[in-house]
Amino acid sequence: MSFPEEQMTDTEERAMPLIYTIGLVSFILCFMEIELSWSYPASPFKYLSFAALTLHLLNWIQQYSGRQLLMLAFAFIIVVIVGHNAQQMSLLYLSFALVVGAKGIDYEQILKVCFITGFSICLISVIGSWLGIIENKVFHLSVDSMDMMGASSSVRYSYGYGWPTGCGIHISYVCLVYWLLRKGLLNWKEIFIVLFAFWFTFSINKSRQASLIILLMILFSLYLKYCDWRQHVPSKLFLKSLIITIPFFAILSMYASIAYDDGDISWVALNLVFSTRLSLGQDAIEQYGIPWLGQYVLMVGGDANAFDYNYVDSSFVQAYLLWGIVLTTALVAIFCMMCVSAYKRRDVAFLLAVLFAGLSSISSQYLFQIMHCPLLLALFARHINNIDTNDNLQDYDEERRIETANIETDS
Repeated sequence: MSFPEEQMTDTEERAMPLIYTIGLVSFILCFMEIELSWSYPASPFKYLSFAALTLHLLNWIQQYSGRQLLMLAFAFIIVVIVGHNAQQMSLLYLSFALVVGAKGIDYEQILKVCFITGFSICLISVIGSWLGIIENKVFHLSVDSMDMMGASSSVRYSYGYGWPTGCGIHISYVCLVYWLLRKGLLNWKEIFIVLFAFWFTFSINKSRQASLIILLMILFSLYLKYCDWRQHVPSKLFLKSLIITIPFFAILSMYASIAYDDGDISWVALNLVFSTRLSLGQDAIEQYGIPWLGQYVLMVGGDANAFDYNYVDSSFVQAYLLWGIVLTTALVAIFCMMCVSAYKRRDVAFLLAVLFAGLSSISSQYLFQIMHCPLLLALFARHINNIDTNDNLQDYDEERRIETANIETDS
């Protein structure tokens, strides 16, 4: 499915409508409040986001053809039904409006807004908790978790968030948005800053999955710097494999939850590595089932006691459980479509960002939550600073070899 774009001036290409910006920032502030240990009035931001994005859609609807509008109307009906069934109408409607409303807007400008907003929340939360202005919740690691992490202390702090893992994951997504803005080509100063984020999430915050994702960003930044230096194009086979990243992780997550066997020591060990997420996912699937068009499930997490705790952290298992087969499978397919487009325009950084987010989402619930992960906003947005999408990677590789040969000849 392709969506032809209208010709725009350079200024229009780069501009991001103010009303869309207001809607995006308000959306992030509204739905991030529940993740924090400190509170602020979130309802006004929800109403402001609703009004701004609805007005933006009414004004922006001309960007789509009649056929595209019919397809979007069908998608909107699905979103409304699922939103009603799962009792998440505001989240799903506003997410839909953000994705559809991004048509024709430079994706880089969207990422900048997401980064500034997310980084500001992160900075206020962490510094405020250090200064004692914001509540810094205390949690304790189990003995098994301490052994796996090599931690010398069982104490974990939330640093202004509802729970420690939420802090670490949000930091990793803020880093991911910046990494994507820089196309993965971080300079040495930026690499050291991201290394500090790795140290904080691993040693201070004790969030394993967040620190792993940040470490991967650093390693791939070094790899991309090497490729840029040697005029080398990453393997086409590797890049093509990244197209199916999200379907692969979705199938893997669902299989692990369904096939988990508490009588098998291998499964029990794997379940322990993932902090009992496999058993929690299996319990939820057995109790509630997987609906076609969503259902309401009261999930209790955070600092709840062991008897009440039933929160399913995996993005894929949680989405299938709450939003159902139709919408979740569509979202997985959309990620495939975005990766195909990224491959055609040789956007290696976007493909790798999807890989990082997918890895994180096996055991965290943020992949489809735009306030954390704005990758879905790339579906209809413009990608200006990439090479012509009509060429292919083989042509590009040949061009780079010719350029290198010319440089060597000149020298």
